[in-house]
Amino acid sequence: MSPIPSVVHWGNPTANKRVMLIHGMTSSAETWSVVAQELAAKGYFVVAPNMIGHASRWSQDYRIRAFSKDLLPYFSNGAKYDAIAGHSLGAVVALDLITLLSPATIPNLLLIDPPLDIPPEQTAINRGWIVDEIANKKGIEFYATNNPRWSQENIVGRILALYGCSVDVVDAIIDQNDPFSFKHLLDEIPPSVRVSALLADPAVAACPAELLAPYPQVQVSAVQGSSHWVQSEFPEQVVTAVLQLGEK
Repeated sequence: MSPIPSVVHWGNPTANKRVMLIHGMTSSAETWSVVAQELAAKGYFVVAPNMIGHASRWSQDYRIRAFSKDLLPYFSNGAKYDAIAGHSLGAVVALDLITLLSPATIPNLLLIDPPLDIPPEQTAINRGWIVDEIANKKGIEFYATNNPRWSQENIVGRILALYGCSVDVVDAIIDQNDPFSFKHLLDEIPPSVRVSALLADPAVAACPAELLAPYPQVQVSAVQGSSHWVQSEFPEQVVTAVLQLGEK
């Protein structure tokens, strides 16, 4: 395994603003493309790593802490980010990652529909449809029909990401993180860090707003009409949230 995760960049490396985008399970850096291009146009240098087990980077350890440690090289030599945005599993990794950083380098956080406390019965359901999506890959027409808000770029990125993951990796992530509950990480957020949670429509959200209610530090909003793929369906809301967190 490479000591530096594979990564996609957008924007000027000398830009004054930086943001890291962390994808979710069975996804990839490229699935951030629409959001990343807009942030780059707003003056950000965007860094989107491919997590272990994705884009042909295999490991034996798929615990959340392993994902977090794998991203630490991006914070070496004093590198700083104004914000980290994580989607789904990537949001959990972002929460764990900041516990490994020195106080001076901890960015603000955007958590996009984070699966912070999934009951065992729902975890089993999730495993089933995730495995099926990998094992029985569909084409562009299928995703266009079932995801009318997705751009062609989103669709192609999603299909390619599925080829970069495997059923074995999905099983390992779920099994090695059993029970799939990470809400304790909310207690580890330093008081100086601003946190926004952008949730899917309440009818389908992986994270109910009530779970975040005891944490006034986390500013919660739900995207009405969105599925779990908020960044693909409402990229402008993700961009706006990142820009707000990037303000001094």
